[in-house]
Amino acid sequence: MEKKNKKEDIEKEILKEAVEEAKKETKKEVKEKKLPKVEASKESAEPKKKEKKKVIPGKQKKQSLMEKAQETIKEVKKAKAEEKKPKKPKLERVYTISLRQFVHQPRRTKLAVKQIRAYVERRIEADNILIGSDVNEYIWARGYKKPPIKIRIKVERDEDGIAMISLQK
Repeated sequence: MEKKNKKEDIEKEILKEAVEEAKKETKKEVKEKKLPKVEASKESAEPKKKEKKKVIPGKQKKQSLMEKAQETIKEVKKAKAEEKKPKKPKLERVYTISLRQFVHQPRRTKLAVKQIRAYVERRIEADNILIGSDVNEYIWARGYKKPPIKIRIKVERDEDGIAMISLQK
């Protein structure tokens, strides 16, 4: 129930914003075109068969505003649907990294995390490197002073250039 209400509230807000934007656009168009005011006369009261009915500007604006608002809602929904699609990894590799060199240094575990990040940076050209929580927990499991001597990781790089490091089991 709460999720549906939230979605409805978001759609209402988007609709309001779209209507406001459309109103602004129509006001700009009217100012630019400088449309003449429509005057009512006795002849135009009853339209003839050959004459077309004159469109009332107010009604036309409301319809176009609603249509524009609905289009923007559709675009937002499409964008959300595209974001939800899982991205397939472009590159997937498994590495075993030795962290033995940090056994005799202070702040060993912190340095081990930096070493893993640097190792992946050298091997895989990625814009952003994300270390998974499972890797982080495994490294910090024995505390600040005793990182594991070896770690086996799996690195997946997306099409966007984001590398995700996870623990290989």
